[in-house]
Amino acid sequence: MSNPQVDDESLEEERVAVVERIGLLGTPREAAFDEIVAHLAAALEVPMAAFSLVNKHHEWAKSSYGFDRTLMNREVAFCDRVVTNDETIVIADTLRTEPYRSNQYVTSEPHLRSYVGVPVHASGLAIGTLCVLDVEPREFTAQQLDTIEFLARQIEHLVDLHARRRAEAPPHVDVVTLAANDIAIGAPFASTVAGFDRVTYLYDDETLAFVDVNDLAVERYGYSREQFLSMSLLEIRPDNDERAIVEAMVRNTGNEIYAGDRSFQHQRSDGELIDVKIVSVPTVHRGRPSHLVVVTDVTAQLFLHDAIKHAADSDGLTGLANRREFVRLLGTQLKVSPTDSVAVSFIDLDRFKLVNDSMGHDTGDALLGAAAARIREQTPTALLLARLGGDEFAVLNHVSDASVAFEQAQRIRESLERPFQLKGYELVVSASIGVAVSEPDSTAQGLLSQADAAMYAAKEAGRNGCVVFDQALRDRTAEWAQVQRDLGRAIDDGQFELHLQRIHRPGREAEGAIAYEALARWKHPERGVLAPGSFIGVAEESGLIVQLGTHLLKIGAAHAAALDAPVCVNVSARQFNRALVDDVEQLIDLHRLRPGQLVIEITESAVIDAAYAQTVLHGLRRAGAQIWIDDFGTGFSSLARLSSLTVDGLKLDRRFVHDLDSERGWGIATAITGIARALDIIIVAEGVETERQLERVRELGCHAVQGYHLGHPEPAEHEIERLAAEPHRQLAGSHQR
Repeated sequence: MSNPQVDDESLEEERVAVVERIGLLGTPREAAFDEIVAHLAAALEVPMAAFSLVNKHHEWAKSSYGFDRTLMNREVAFCDRVVTNDETIVIADTLRTEPYRSNQYVTSEPHLRSYVGVPVHASGLAIGTLCVLDVEPREFTAQQLDTIEFLARQIEHLVDLHARRRAEAPPHVDVVTLAANDIAIGAPFASTVAGFDRVTYLYDDETLAFVDVNDLAVERYGYSREQFLSMSLLEIRPDNDERAIVEAMVRNTGNEIYAGDRSFQHQRSDGELIDVKIVSVPTVHRGRPSHLVVVTDVTAQLFLHDAIKHAADSDGLTGLANRREFVRLLGTQLKVSPTDSVAVSFIDLDRFKLVNDSMGHDTGDALLGAAAARIREQTPTALLLARLGGDEFAVLNHVSDASVAFEQAQRIRESLERPFQLKGYELVVSASIGVAVSEPDSTAQGLLSQADAAMYAAKEAGRNGCVVFDQALRDRTAEWAQVQRDLGRAIDDGQFELHLQRIHRPGREAEGAIAYEALARWKHPERGVLAPGSFIGVAEESGLIVQLGTHLLKIGAAHAAALDAPVCVNVSARQFNRALVDDVEQLIDLHRLRPGQLVIEITESAVIDAAYAQTVLHGLRRAGAQIWIDDFGTGFSSLARLSSLTVDGLKLDRRFVHDLDSERGWGIATAITGIARALDIIIVAEGVETERQLERVRELGCHAVQGYHLGHPEPAEHEIERLAAEPHRQLAGSHQR
């Protein structure tokens, strides 16, 4: 019986030998590999991807995207397990997965949070990996995993081609020249080219007739030697070639040696076309000028190159062009015909995330494919259609003016409104579409950005609409760009502060605030004090929301300590991760806050991924924070789902509060508060603006209330100064479970 350890060691030695034999280690970057890796990163929308080889002690990146490091020790490389076990490894969150959570590339730069690695094989053994990496935790869909697997197979084809080229390199031109010289002095053709492992033939310059061929020519082309010797060189060229042109080209080589990189087509006896490259050297055979030719079949290489190019330029899910190809062709169109008006329609599916998260990624992918088909149906004369990524599409059309472009966009929008019948579901979505029409000085990226801005305007107007980019939007876009530039400096310069709005116990408002909600304000040096509506959208879009949110969380914790009262701080969904838990834990320790004194407010969208959300929620509560769900009832949560989340409170959205006098509104609010009480969850009614609303909230039995009727947000310093005169009380239900 074999020893498993010995077998494993023997297999590893064989695997390492294959890695060395292939000859890729330490070689320069190659466009063919780089194209696949870059396409993979674009297709999966990840910041990093790589094709790496793993030898005995190291992982070496033959091609990488998004990082420069090429060599690392095998024991810390994520790819080690992929190669050792010869299996695909998927890590949705490194901080939740052993042994990766303590890996140096997780705990320090680049702080990797998710990874997929697929083994790449040669000679039946795993020699390396094709992988993607992200600095954010993420789930990978079946479609995305299929994409990685497909491209890993393309990498294997390239590796195989490289190995074959290395092992079976065609004779160098000097070697062919020596053979031609031997033939010129009377050496027999067969013995002279016996060492050549490629198709080789000799032809007469004047008649272009074959003089002799080697056995490989007979084997690969399907003609007997006798047939070859009765044929002309032109007869192995495709029938659709212009014979006169081919003949002239062949004759014009004269006494020159040809060893160019151009490929030609030859036709086998069965009609199959093959792509070839040749080395052709002039010689003399029995006194007649001739040429000795060595042929390399490059059909597989060119096919793979074309497949890679198509993959790099198209979206694998829908078959449409991808963003890179759309921008490239749009730029070409604008340069070639700068005075011809074209329109870009930027299409974003409304509520797609709800479908994707609630019904699964397979259903989401099916919806994207069906949406692409409808867009194609409505745009038969379009110059180009593309899926830009996620649930975003783009259409490029010739137009006479903006009104025509608007009508085209409306037709697309109306078609996407119709229900989709997919996988047993009837799915209803809509589309927000932005349209931008070119001007003589338009650039591809500029026009696409204008259409993008118009699409966001359509979303802000209520979704399911079309907006054409105009001067007003141009001014607004310029303003947003300026806000984004100012925003980064403002955080560093301390221009942000928190205003506090009091939260009261219903019926005991006179006793003062029992907690506060912290609301961000930007003390802009030129525009004065700005409310969140002026900058939160820009912060979200630019990615600065995490930096801003962390900054405001620090201020909020300091205010909680100064007020000795609970302070609620809003947190973006993009902040809702393990890093937030660490920040909260440090701030509670720093300011010596009581359990529940720092309240983290999140929106329903932050907890769509319930499994991941629970780990963060548990971490926050262990650190000593409360968690409240803000604007409850406006997102995707259900009352049933509320029971699965570890939260301390929820804020009843102002729309329900304002509708309490209607039978429907009262019924919804009663259902929410009833379940919340059963789960021992604090209920806060927000947006109370009238005495009548306050009365209804009291009748509803809410634990706490806030709104303009009870006080507007004020600078934190004012509350701190009034602290002695405004006694606060711990909010009922803020205990730790």
